Amino acid sequence: MPRTATSIRLRWIALSAALSACTEVPATGEIEQGIVGGEMAASADFPTVVGLEEAGDWFCTGTLIHEDWILTAAHCVEGMLATDVQVRLDANNLNFKLAGKRIAVAAIYSNPGYNGASWDNDIALIRLAETVTDREPTPINRVVMSPSTAMIQVGYGAASDTGGGGVLRKLSTTTIDCSATGDPSISATNVVCFDQSDGNGTCYGDSGGPSFIDVGGRLEVAALTSGGTVESCMDGFDIQTAVAGELEFIDRALSGELTPDGEQAVDPSESAEGGCSSGGANGGLLLVGLAALVARRRRSR
Repeated sequence: MPRTATSIRLRWIALSAALSACTEVPATGEIEQGIVGGEMAASADFPTVVGLEEAGDWFCTGTLIHEDWILTAAHCVEGMLATDVQVRLDANNLNFKLAGKRIAVAAIYSNPGYNGASWDNDIALIRLAETVTDREPTPINRVVMSPSTAMIQVGYGAASDTGGGGVLRKLSTTTIDCSATGDPSISATNVVCFDQSDGNGTCYGDSGGPSFIDVGGRLEVAALTSGGTVESCMDGFDIQTAVAGELEFIDRALSGELTPDGEQAVDPSESAEGGCSSGGANGGLLLVGLAALVARRRRSR
């Protein structure tokens, strides 16, 4: 497929299997399917990387950047209410329902400039209903990335085009000049680019997850997974939202200047730990059926 402005973006629909006798089979819903070519990672090594869930099923990745805030992609939470989403910390494998800790969401803030048809502004912030005090949040990087910058991609996404998601993985890689994509709509001011033609990079479910940069021995979030220029996770170019290009949105959201998405908020006193959440099989999100939901300029992950 040509890597130009005609490259497509696909979202996929999948059926999720019931993982315990007390859990009803959820309705068909959109998922964002770890990192292709990466290696398994321990949540203890990346304690700020979280999974996003709806009705007990994971769909995206995010990062704790403040004791009350999660950074993720706007397309992950598009059209969702705060009550639709939970955040799961400390899980090596999201397919095991008892792994980690769940926290309710108080509000969702998507960049008002996001429209789903371009690469820009695919970023959102989730305000937690419970403050996280047992770990240091990962700071955001405020410097524009140059080509050949070393980064570590982390996420819960699929390990190949055929699935294998829900397990935390990492990949060491480097950025490239975005002009190599041949797409004039891909601006290095707003995004960070990676060459995925070697078969390594992000995939479905890594959406919203971080690409870390090492600054003096400390990891900072420099980018977050947005999508790819071709349908396969093993080819094309990996396009990520540049955090340095979204500083105004981030700072305004964290300072309380922006209005949250929708009108429904969660009482911070509510717990996210209730209900039936018994053990999960290795199957997790079974990719029972896939169908294109929308075709746009790119494929979201």
